[in-house]
Amino acid sequence: MIICVIKKNIVSQISDFQEQLPFILKILGILIRHVVSEFKESMDFMAKSTPKKLVALVLSAVMALSCLATGAVSTASAREADELDPSGMKITAGSQEGSTPISNAFDDNKGTMWETNWSSGGDTSSYDKHYVVYDYVRDFSKDGIEGFEKVSGNVNSSGINENGEFEVVNATGNTMFIDQNSKYLSNVDVEYKFNTSKDNGNMGIVVRYVNDDNWTAIYPASGGGNGLSWQVKNSKGQTYSLTSGDYCDDGQRIYSDRIKPYTLRVRVVGKVLTVYLDNAEIYNGYVDIITTGAGKQGIFMQSGSSITASYLGVTNVVPAAAPETVEETTIENEKIRVTLDKNFPRVIGYEHLETGATTPGETTPNNIIEINNKQFTPVVGEAINNGTSITYPVTINITDEKAVTMNVNYALDGNTINYTITDIDDSQYTIYTINFPEQAMVSMSSTQGDAELRVNNYNSETTVDLSTVVEADKAYKETSIAVLSDGNIGATINNGSIKARKSVAYRTVAAEDGSFVTKLWTNEFLYKGIDNEVIEEPWAKIAITGDRNQDDVVDFQDAAIARRDDAGASEGQYGYVVGYENYQDSMTMIAMNVGSAAQYPFLRILDNVKKIYLATDGFNQNIIIKGYQSEGHDASHPDFANYNTRAGGLDDFLTLLQNSEEYNANIGVHINHTEVYPEAPQYSIIGSTAGGWSWYDSAVQIKRENDILMTEYNGEDYQNMGERLQQLYDDTQGLLKNIYVDVYFDTRWAMYKLQDAINSKGMSVSTEYVNMMDKASAFGHHIDGRFNTAGNLVRFVSNETQDIFNNSTLFRGMTDRATVGIDGWQTSYRLDYTIRQFFINVLPNRYLAQFPIYKYNSNSEAVLGEDMNVVTKVVNGVNIITKDGKEIANGNKIFIPWDAETENKIYHWNSNGGNSTWYLPDSWDGIKEVYLYELSDTGRGEPTVLKVDENGQVTINAKASTGYVVYKEAQAEQEDVQWGEGGYVKDPGFDSHDPNYAWNAGDQDNISFVNNSRGNTEAVINGDGTLYQTITGLTPGQQYTASVWATVNNSTATIEVKNGDETLSNYMERSNVRYGIHHTSKYQTYTQRMWVTFVAESDTITLTLKTTGTGTANLDDVRILETTRTKLTGTEICHEDFESGDEGYGVFTTTESDNSHLSELNPGVTNDVIDGNYSMKVRAGDYLRTMPYTVRLEPNTKYVATIDYFATGNNAFTFAAKDDITGETLASVSCGNPSGWVKTTATLEFTTGDNEAYIDITRGNQSEYILDNFIVKEMSATMDSLTALYEECDALNADDYTEDSFAALTEAMTAAKAVIDKGDAATDDEIFTAYSNLLEAKGALVGYATADDKARLRTAIDEMKNVVESDYVKDENWTAFQNKIAEAEALVEEEKVTVNAIDEMINALYAAKDALTTVAEWAELDAIIEKAEAIKTANFNDGQDMVAFTAALAEAKQLREQSGVGQSEIDAMTEKLTNAYNAIVPKVNSDERGAFGVYIARAEAALATMPEGNDKDAMTKAVADAKAVYEDTVTGNIGKILAAYEEIEKYMPEEGEDILGDVNGDGAITIDDATAIQLYITKAIEDGGDLGNGLVFNLALADYNHDGKVTVNDATYIQIDLLNK
Repeated sequence: MIICVIKKNIVSQISDFQEQLPFILKILGILIRHVVSEFKESMDFMAKSTPKKLVALVLSAVMALSCLATGAVSTASAREADELDPSGMKITAGSQEGSTPISNAFDDNKGTMWETNWSSGGDTSSYDKHYVVYDYVRDFSKDGIEGFEKVSGNVNSSGINENGEFEVVNATGNTMFIDQNSKYLSNVDVEYKFNTSKDNGNMGIVVRYVNDDNWTAIYPASGGGNGLSWQVKNSKGQTYSLTSGDYCDDGQRIYSDRIKPYTLRVRVVGKVLTVYLDNAEIYNGYVDIITTGAGKQGIFMQSGSSITASYLGVTNVVPAAAPETVEETTIENEKIRVTLDKNFPRVIGYEHLETGATTPGETTPNNIIEINNKQFTPVVGEAINNGTSITYPVTINITDEKAVTMNVNYALDGNTINYTITDIDDSQYTIYTINFPEQAMVSMSSTQGDAELRVNNYNSETTVDLSTVVEADKAYKETSIAVLSDGNIGATINNGSIKARKSVAYRTVAAEDGSFVTKLWTNEFLYKGIDNEVIEEPWAKIAITGDRNQDDVVDFQDAAIARRDDAGASEGQYGYVVGYENYQDSMTMIAMNVGSAAQYPFLRILDNVKKIYLATDGFNQNIIIKGYQSEGHDASHPDFANYNTRAGGLDDFLTLLQNSEEYNANIGVHINHTEVYPEAPQYSIIGSTAGGWSWYDSAVQIKRENDILMTEYNGEDYQNMGERLQQLYDDTQGLLKNIYVDVYFDTRWAMYKLQDAINSKGMSVSTEYVNMMDKASAFGHHIDGRFNTAGNLVRFVSNETQDIFNNSTLFRGMTDRATVGIDGWQTSYRLDYTIRQFFINVLPNRYLAQFPIYKYNSNSEAVLGEDMNVVTKVVNGVNIITKDGKEIANGNKIFIPWDAETENKIYHWNSNGGNSTWYLPDSWDGIKEVYLYELSDTGRGEPTVLKVDENGQVTINAKASTGYVVYKEAQAEQEDVQWGEGGYVKDPGFDSHDPNYAWNAGDQDNISFVNNSRGNTEAVINGDGTLYQTITGLTPGQQYTASVWATVNNSTATIEVKNGDETLSNYMERSNVRYGIHHTSKYQTYTQRMWVTFVAESDTITLTLKTTGTGTANLDDVRILETTRTKLTGTEICHEDFESGDEGYGVFTTTESDNSHLSELNPGVTNDVIDGNYSMKVRAGDYLRTMPYTVRLEPNTKYVATIDYFATGNNAFTFAAKDDITGETLASVSCGNPSGWVKTTATLEFTTGDNEAYIDITRGNQSEYILDNFIVKEMSATMDSLTALYEECDALNADDYTEDSFAALTEAMTAAKAVIDKGDAATDDEIFTAYSNLLEAKGALVGYATADDKARLRTAIDEMKNVVESDYVKDENWTAFQNKIAEAEALVEEEKVTVNAIDEMINALYAAKDALTTVAEWAELDAIIEKAEAIKTANFNDGQDMVAFTAALAEAKQLREQSGVGQSEIDAMTEKLTNAYNAIVPKVNSDERGAFGVYIARAEAALATMPEGNDKDAMTKAVADAKAVYEDTVTGNIGKILAAYEEIEKYMPEEGEDILGDVNGDGAITIDDATAIQLYITKAIEDGGDLGNGLVFNLALADYNHDGKVTVNDATYIQIDLLNK
């Protein structure tokens, strides 16, 4: 239909109808010319459509005339629109003018009209524009594809499919389908609903298409990692990424075959682009490369994309009219007065009644509401105003037949306006989004004093001085937190928007008086998701405030306080951080199980909870377990209810959960809902083709929405994401406190569904990155310095509710998550370090987290607490914290009352030790004496009574770096801790420190339970000693494995099990191999695990640990685990099939591994299991070997070892036997199979020398291979084994083998039979000789090929024949290759051919192929792959860049294995991997960080002596920048550190006399000074000592690191400083 708009002054400008007659006649003339034009173009015009068109035109004219008289209102928003130039009545589209006839203004589509704007001739300045809304929809199922034309590119096929959808298969190039039935539009909304069969994006929308030389496309480009790169491309070949990081700040990818089709909508107004996906706006901004002018619309596709589309809709964007009149009404309470529009839900202004200060609401109103991103003018009923609240009944007529209704409410609560949309009725038309576009909830004028805007989106913070703004924003922007202030009034808003980092919109616009107004509003409410379920009734809170922190000015701090205290989400509303209290007063640590190693079984974690509990006097803990499931970290995700049996399974997990609360510990788990791993049951159902993390296994990205929506698959019930989380919750009996969601980047509906599935069960949700799930995440894993700048809004608002902040001097806190804790994530396995960090960083930080921030406008001081009585400040680089004016922390001296509310005890720490005097808290007034307890991992020691002096002070004489706790009264004796709770073995980690607590040690004084250098408790036995324990509760007939970790030095350690009448034992004589599996305190120590396996005769056994010798044995982590180890048969001494369920790599250990693991069978999906359910998967070429106590290879004994494998190519790895003392190779075999991933068996025969031996597996040409069925047999024969072998050989068929090989076997059988016939008269030597010869002859048999063998050759032939000729040079190698194929084809047709000949021919084919001269150049890609594979991920930050790097490496390796790869693909992959390699960031170690801090201190000292001038100014900035980098070094950006060094060096004064560090006085700091300090430390020289060459040692200049003493650290820092410089 036609809707005309006349601005409100048009009526007054029309003096009478006669004046408008020329204008009216001109319109009629246009209409007549249209009819004539149509007639000329079609002779059957009258017959086909003239009557209908004439009727339509007449009606149009009548309505146009009516518009002139009545001034109708548009339903479109306030946007610029295409105009009809009144001069000659030609079409003007944007800036492009042409003589397009007016006939283009109409078409045959029913119910659609072309946008028409007109004005009277002559001077048009006094006239207003009139607009016709064009609303066009092509429903492919009804309208077909006539006029839907492919104008560029190529496709395999296109057309209407059986479902009535427009289907395009495999587009190439820039493929565009243009709807020629649509009209030329400039400002336009285009929407289409589609699905795809590809996971790579590359499909979108074309706007403003004129011809191949004039168009703009918007689309999600193909991308890796965790999102798609949304792009704008134009006809000039220009592209623009919609964010600087190549991601549209939207975590959703476009995946194939989504259950609900995607809806993509694009709005272009001028050069402002808005993109909507699934109804949610995901991008808004000014894009300069958008082409100007009017054009048609259509679908855009790039290479590799395929789609099915159900419709294409087009609507022009026209200006919205301001209401003719605005009638005001008010609501108010004792705090504020709010002026509103009486006839439309809109705030006009606010007044803070206490001060009289005001600030505006919406200054340029329009009466528009958007439903599902479409604009409507609603019908607003009479508002109901009760004085402090007002309700607007709103009806939106979607069509003549369909409407939706709702109430929009404003209600005052103190200085807050609660805005809600309630009573929504969308039964006639489903509402997904509700938006009042660019309608300010609150705003601020540039004329308002010190007007300022601050915004923070959890990535960065921006401050804008509004009084200096000189131009309006081209487009609105979005953020998480926004505050306005002007010195007199502050304002902020919050809402229930589920759009991460985009919940608040803001924009600066020009006002009529030449000033500027900055507006804040809620950028659309997502009311329903793609599941049609209500997310939440829309709400927002607007807070208006005065001075909140008593500093006599209303600035951003006051507005931030209002945002936190007044506008925060209430419990039950989206944005309320569920479970924040679990983090607020806790130390959070990560436990790690990964790669089948079960580094920290659940019961070990429970004992470690108890250790921390005792060492911190019960301070709260949060333990997040990575690897609670399957084989450990990430394995089998997202199969959430799959419990790590090697770590103890669900039973032990429940024991941990049920008992941890007693020790003030909350337990959470790590899940992944971004990637799916091959062993997961969901892999083939929700896995995409987009690569994911490739660490222990190569994952792919999840089709996340399908996993949420799906309820059945292939006719069977499907357990979707929510149901699996429910099962996890049920299985764990509701005891899980939080779920940490790894590597998550979604930002909208899918994110909300995951959060809700977790939060609705009372569990908190936490994330890997601190900018994800900004409103809901209680904890961030990868903390960095982004929130450490003064006044940071996130810190201001969320200090009490989100544990996402990195260490800073002012607030302290953890420096990272990888070092604090004793459960193994990265290097978090040092007890002493963890306790030190607890006292000097975690405890002060958690104390400050108990209080809201009130003042924080510098990095040197912050004031907290409702009474503003808690102050943290930095004085001379040292943090000092006070409460009520009393010091509670001064650097590394701590005297902090806990908890902050009750203050019932006080924690004390003094790194240097000695006396320190402290005021007791005010709440302790009147106390005359206090009780001081020293803390350790056994708990509180005996109390020391301290007298309180008349000033309320106590003096504590503390040991250095030792924790203490102070109580008002003597505490009851500590209850004994039950170590090993839930397990068969009591005190399995010797954590009791008492040899007779659970073990029987008697009075052996050579046995002690002590902590090693990493703080892990061990049993240390000097000389001969015995510990034993009676184990009960076993199940008779069940197999168990009893194990112990041990290190021996001139000692032999033995583990022994007395099982009924049977005694089994194993022993360790030497510790000569480092343990190489990561994420454990045992990493790179000589500790190894030995075990015995037994089948319980009864429910009781005796477990004994004993040592003999003159040296020392260290024992730890004794464990009994149910296993299913394969029973040995015959002469087997080892049968490792990796099916036992035990921890680790079976009988193998490794010297370095952070990649290998046991691969698990997923039928039809995985190809990395040879037999059974598990195989050993070697990744990164990790070295494997047996140990004498895992496979006992005795001296001077003959063995045969076999192993099955999958390995591609020749010499993938070497299988060898070696002497355990000398390392001499006894035998070896090169393993590999050019046929590819085919089960192959390697055999190794060897005789040991005078020492024990071991088997090892060493990387060759491949880094990844699969192992299984490792069997070792002792070749010591008995009559029974000889007879069995003879019978086995006798059953063979001679026809299956070559005549010569079978004759040799027959001869050996004859000799064996002679020995067998001797019976008891046969000697052992005769039996052994006969057995060995017969076994050798059997192994030498040459068999004829079976049908399967020939099939292998045929497969290889087919592969060779499919080689792409164009990839290779046609030289002599090519000729030889073709000849070899011909030979193979002849061989495979032979009736009798040996297996050896088949294998040799397969090898020859691959060798011939390998010899081909390739056209493609791989050298650059190979070089970067080699560099990338050398990367140790543990040395780099585990962030999004690392995710992209590992995905790129996996893609590159996959490409490298492919044939037929073109040079362009190789070059593109080389560039991609190189860029990813360059983007990963190495970690900064503590020495580098310390040296950097020392250097900054030196620079500050030099700065103080510099004269005023430009150099000093530049040096001041360089030092300030360096300090900011120093605060941020935990992100690991060593490049920033080096750049900071370089910048300071530009201005650092020349070094002269008496330079700190120049201890030899030669005028410069060199390596000689470091050497001299080391000489002094070792007492080789004294102060003033002769250093030669006339130089003497100056002790006064030796304290290089300013710690008050001269140690080796000073020499170290000099060396690091020199290296960095």
